[in-house]
Amino acid sequence: MNTIHYSLETNPSDPRVLTLLIHEVKHLQQGLLTALSVYGELEAWQLQFRLYHQKTDEKMHPAVETLLSLPFGWDREVLIQARKLMQEYAGRGYRADLLPLYPLGKEIRFRLLGITPT
Repeated sequence: MNTIHYSLETNPSDPRVLTLLIHEVKHLQQGLLTALSVYGELEAWQLQFRLYHQKTDEKMHPAVETLLSLPFGWDREVLIQARKLMQEYAGRGYRADLLPLYPLGKEIRFRLLGITPT
């Protein structure tokens, strides 16, 4: 959340505020290493935008629609596609390109041993 899009005057029942809060709570549940990965972001984004769509029934941005159609899991090609879609929607200032695809320990294990998480 930031003051560019939200302020003290923002209505707390605004679906954008509520679903963004749910997104951030999902990161708290995930823990730091998962939250700071494309895997963790994909889970939080899918939760946030599915709930937002349920509450508003608004047409989604094409990148978000595609993101919601992706299977959530450990497939690196899917996570690479998710990262591109997140940046397409949020802009280049959203630095998902700096995040590992997997939570850091799993990313290191994959790179050293070639073991994909299950």
